Amino acid sequence: IVSPKPQTTRDRILGVLTTKDYQIAFIATPGIYRADNLLNSVMQKTTADSCADVDAIMFLMDAHEGISDTDRALLKKYTALKIPTVLVLTKIDIMPESLLIAELKELAEENVEVVPVSARKNRNIKELIKVVLDKLPDGEKLFEQDIVSDRSEKFMLAEIMREKILLKFEKEI
Repeated sequence: IVSPKPQTTRDRILGVLTTKDYQIAFIATPGIYRADNLLNSVMQKTTADSCADVDAIMFLMDAHEGISDTDRALLKKYTALKIPTVLVLTKIDIMPESLLIAELKELAEENVEVVPVSARKNRNIKELIKVVLDKLPDGEKLFEQDIVSDRSEKFMLAEIMREKILLKFEKEI
């Protein structure tokens, strides 16, 4: 689920994309931000621990208002792990084109592959998949064809309901 509110993703969630040609297992983790309470601290540990189990990192960054120094520092932290990394700039559909161009020029110095995307407008999603596939090792499919997540339907329905509530209310719930 997605929302503009912090702590929308609270758990490590496996998602599986299977086609006739490949299978990619994605691990969605809580967002990265300052841990100022126990819940945030636990979620940050979940994110950090997840890096030990992956073949590549997709570092998603909401860049529609520009990239902050904190974002750049986090990017350096994760690229320093020497795990193949793809920086995914999200929400480019609401990002001024001049800002996107400026940010892409600056990010060229970071020595990381950058893919700007808009999930809402389905922009560059196929390109993102190609880039991710290039970073992954070849191997056998690990999951059955019909597996899309490690979570139950009940969990997914509860998350969809939580997303709708988060989007409708101004305060944390």
